[in-house]
This record gives sequence, structure tokens and C-alpha cells, in this order.
Amino acid sequence: MIRLLIVEDEAPIRNGLLRHVPWKTLGVDEVSAAENAEDALRTAAELRPDIVLSDIRMPGMLGTDMARALRGLLPDCQILFVSGYSDKEYLHAAISLSAVGYVEKPISVEELSDVVCKAVSAVQKTRRERQTTLHSLLNGSGQEELLTADGDNGSGAWRNYVMFMIRTDGSAIPGIHDIAQDVLNNLRQEMLERFGGESLALADMVSANSYALLIALDSPWDRELVELTSEAILSYRGEGSRWFVSASREHHARGNVREAWREALAGVRHLSYKGWNCRADAMDSSEEYRGTVPEDRLRAFYQLVRERRQEEAEAYVESWCRFLTDMHAVMNFRVRNVFDTLSRAAMRTMENAEPPEEEADEERLEELCTIRELGDWVNRQLREIMNCEENGTGNYLVREVCEYIEAHLGDSSLSLGRLAEVVYLTPTYLSAMFRRNRGITVGQFIADARIGRACELLADPQYKLYQVAGLVGYEDPKYFTKLFKKKVGLTPTEYRESL
Repeated sequence: MIRLLIVEDEAPIRNGLLRHVPWKTLGVDEVSAAENAEDALRTAAELRPDIVLSDIRMPGMLGTDMARALRGLLPDCQILFVSGYSDKEYLHAAISLSAVGYVEKPISVEELSDVVCKAVSAVQKTRRERQTTLHSLLNGSGQEELLTADGDNGSGAWRNYVMFMIRTDGSAIPGIHDIAQDVLNNLRQEMLERFGGESLALADMVSANSYALLIALDSPWDRELVELTSEAILSYRGEGSRWFVSASREHHARGNVREAWREALAGVRHLSYKGWNCRADAMDSSEEYRGTVPEDRLRAFYQLVRERRQEEAEAYVESWCRFLTDMHAVMNFRVRNVFDTLSRAAMRTMENAEPPEEEADEERLEELCTIRELGDWVNRQLREIMNCEENGTGNYLVREVCEYIEAHLGDSSLSLGRLAEVVYLTPTYLSAMFRRNRGITVGQFIADARIGRACELLADPQYKLYQVAGLVGYEDPKYFTKLFKKKVGLTPTEYRESL
């Protein structure tokens, strides 16, 4: 988004600019106006415009004086001046302020459009350079050249910087570069007395769920400021998405950018015990848990589940969550294994329980990032086991699964994981319940149902063999033929000929 601020004391000219210039066509998304320089500075501090279009001569404060003040507040702001013929003496001042455009009154919309387009291009170029810079620094390519291109002359923009990492639950952050700049702008606005010099904000998407933000100031960071910045970053989280923000130590040398990123990346280990929508910094401590569930306590938990003492069983799971959280345990195999062990013990209380047909549940376990999520995962299984057994809903759910399979035999993606989502159960529990209820696995039921439907379709000569295979969910006709013969004893062609 590109914002433009008009500063003009004459209302007819100001209103004419607002109404008659095709701002959207020129690439400007949002236009605001101020009637004098003092009002403009207040508005700029709040709206953070990318471009300012200002009259040079105004009552109170000249446009050139206002532009000098703006340069301290918004270093990258593009400035355009409007002037009368008699204001030529101010042209030198405009040039010294690096104004990108100078339009004489009476204003020509065509001439103004040309200079606005030039300013928009300059804004976009600066943004591209900022985006490319951090990506190149993190990947170790073209650092010195890009640092120079970014305008850093070594005077202060890189004097004190902290790297922040946003870890998401997989949701994308399309406006990460705007977020970085907004966070910096808000910091400078809120703490103008403390930070009045050079500053810099860079951002880059590092992976599908990781984003880097580098924020540099001209004054030292303290822990309070790091925490404030992390909270500011978290405030951009969309409804329903989950973020975790970790911060590096303060760094001072350009060559330490990758080290700062490694520190921010390492800070994600604190996600395990802090949970989503929280933050961490380099001062936080954590530990590696290397234990297991004691055998006597595991037997006691098994007995609680077997006797359907749900509250006590869930309380036992919660005690593990508290223990691991209080010790600041990082996520590792041992932590996951605690909850996997409890899950398997609970599943053993079901008669004739079988291991899951697919690895879907194990994959999901590996995707969980926090101790809280692992505890909830086990407790959901406990409720499923106890509620289905006590309420007699097993038969009903199995019937619902069978009906769904019959209605979707042509769907090649039909799987245990998909069916578990339909009836809101875990794949592990659905697999065991289905086998106990039907005497076969879900996969065997799907295969039998598909072959049965294929036999019906083969009786109709309008269907070719490859069409029959596709209609019952098999994309590979050769595999379908092999499976059909195994189940029926004849190939599909032989079966059709026998009818």
C-alpha cells in the first residue's frame, strides 16, 4: 500500500487535488490532506505517508522547513513541491531536500501525474531493495553491494540491531515487509525522544512458516524494548492464525546478520513450553528432557483408563504437561514419546485394538509444536475412548463411516485419515473401533466395496474397463485389474465375459 499526503493551505486547490487526480491509476492507494505544515507533521506521524505533495509557501511554516522535519520522521518519504512562479528562489532548497518533483501553479493534472508516477516508482524501488537486502544477507550473497545500495553509509543505521523471527502454524504472512516498516515507524513515533536518528527495517520470508525481521536503531536495545517490539509484531497476527516471535541478542556489525538469525531461529525452542502467540528472547532459558514414563506410573494410568476414570486420567496427563512446562522442556523425541506412550497405553484398554493402518496419526504427532498441544492430543483420545464405549456410539459411527465410503468410492484420496476427520475421531481410534465392530480393517472394507461396485459396473457394456477403474477410485487400470483378480479370481474382462 502506498500512502500520499497533500499539504495545501488553499481549500479549493486542496479539494481539487483530492477529487480530480486519478490517484488509484497512478499507484496511490490512500490519500489524505492537511491544510498547513503543523497539521501535516501531526498527520504524518500517525499515517506514515510514502509521498508528500506540499505547497512551498504556507502561513506559519514553509513547506521546505516542514520537509526538513519530515526527513527526520520519515527518511524514505518522497517529497513533491507545488509552487507559484514567484517562488523560484525556493527551488534550491527543494533540490537540497532531494525532492523528486516540482510542479508550478496553476497545476496541470498531466504534469502532476508524471511526477507522482516518478515518486511511486521511487517508493517501490526502495521497498524492493529493502526486501532483497535481508534475503541476500541471510544467504550470504552480495552483502557489501546491497548494503551500499540500501543507502547505509556506516554512520549508524546498522549500529544496534536485533533479529526477530516469526514462526507461524503454516499460515502465510503476505505483508511481512509492510509489517516490519510499520513496527519500526510505530517504535519511532512512540519513543521519539529516545530514538531520533537513523533506523532501518528489513524483512524476508525464510520458509513456509518462518519469517525474519531485522530492526536497527541508532540507540542501544534493552530487554524492555525487545519485549515491546515482539509484542508489536504479534499484534499483526490475523484472527485464527498462530504465531511465535523469538528475538536475537543485540548486534552491531553488518557481518553478524546470519549469526543474529541463527540466534532468533534457536529461540523457537521456547515455543514448546511457552505456547503459541507468545514471545521469547535470548535471555530465556530451557532444558532438554531425557526421561521416560516410569513403568509403575504407566500401569496406574492404564488402570485409570480401563476403569473409565476419565477425570483422573486427564489429570495425570495434565501433570505431565505441568512438569515439562515448569522445567522449560524443549521439544524433542523424549517429550513426544511421553505423550505417545500414554496414548498407546490408553489404546490398549480397547479389546482387539490394532495399530493404525496408516502413519497419519504419527505424522500428526510430529507436527505438534507445543507441550499443550501434545497433552490435548492425548486427552482427546481419552474422551473418544470413554465416550464411545460408554454411550454406545461405536456402532452408529461405524455405520456413518461405511455410508460415507459407499458414497465416495470414486474418490481416489479416500483414506483412514480422511474418514477420521468426517466422524471427528483420531485415525488410531477409528481403526481399532472399526476392526472390532466389522472384523476387518477400514482399508479392506474400502477395497471390498470398490470391487463390489466394479462388478455392478462391468455388467453394463457401455463402460470401458479403464472407466470402471476410475469410477471406483483406481487411477491405475493395471493395479485395478490385479486387485480385481485377487479378490474375484477373474480379470475384469473374464468376469464381464462370464456374465
